[in-house]
Amino acid sequence: IGGARVHAGGAATSAAVWSIGPVSVSLPLFDAGARRADVAAARARYDAAVAAYAGSLRNAVREVETALVALQATAAGVADAHTAAADFERSYRASEARWRGGLASPFELEDARRSAVAAQSALIDLQRERVAASITLYRSLGGGWSVAEEQALTQGAAPASSAAAH
Repeated sequence: IGGARVHAGGAATSAAVWSIGPVSVSLPLFDAGARRADVAAARARYDAAVAAYAGSLRNAVREVETALVALQATAAGVADAHTAAADFERSYRASEARWRGGLASPFELEDARRSAVAAQSALIDLQRERVAASITLYRSLGGGWSVAEEQALTQGAAPASSAAAH
């Protein structure tokens, strides 16, 4: 019968060693609650990991839902914006024909032109938002690119475009 203390990987344990001939058995007699504390610490680390995972999962689901809502909203708006842009363009053409015939003032013509340009600009904005929502959805579903890759592409493209401008 003897005592033993083992240090391995930053952890220490002590035990009583019982041996009869070539066979020995190691049993901890008194560890002052170290094993119980280790179990409690492991349980706390596990609970923290579960909470972090659940938080990450909730965040991922929220990002996907937000992107889907934005995509759906822009899809409905783009059809209406197309119709509005076409109608304002027709209105502008009609105002232009009336102006050429002497039935409309230049102010009416410019007002119709401004409305047509604003409708076209609104359509372009909606299309841009739709593309941005598609990209956000792709990224939130694990689309395969990271911020570091995006920055590398942006930094790599900047010198080439500035060199082409000169």
